[in-house]
Amino acid sequence: MKISFFAKIGMLFVALAGVLYMMRGLNSADVSEKLTDPDNTLNLLLGGDEKVTNWCPPETVAVEFYGDDGNVSQTFSSAVDISSMCEILVGSFNNDGIDEKTYTKRLVAKSKAGDATVLEQIPEKPIFRVQGLPFRSPMLLKNMANPAKP
Repeated sequence: MKISFFAKIGMLFVALAGVLYMMRGLNSADVSEKLTDPDNTLNLLLGGDEKVTNWCPPETVAVEFYGDDGNVSQTFSSAVDISSMCEILVGSFNNDGIDEKTYTKRLVAKSKAGDATVLEQIPEKPIFRVQGLPFRSPMLLKNMANPAKP
């Protein structure tokens, strides 16, 4: 028999060992914990329930950021800043124990046509609401905390 035949058989065994090693690694408790964490990007890559959405109106020209005092603290008008505030990952959450009165106005997106969409937030939590629909977005909370780094 030729040496190439034995080399091919050897490569098949090495590949099988690699597949078995990866299967064991993906079944570990650490990976399972990461898959259940909604803030983890691995959750999104491997089939989490978070989806990308854009809550702003079409042709948004400015996004106003409201501080805790209720006044506009910053206005974003560059395309990069608007994109980081408007195009976000949203997911579901359990809304038991959440009071509807705790939402405060956090972002207002304004379009060329003069339309405005208001995004509300429960202070210090990644829970938001747009047009009465609540959602969870840790990514948006991060972007609001550090708007200069999209």
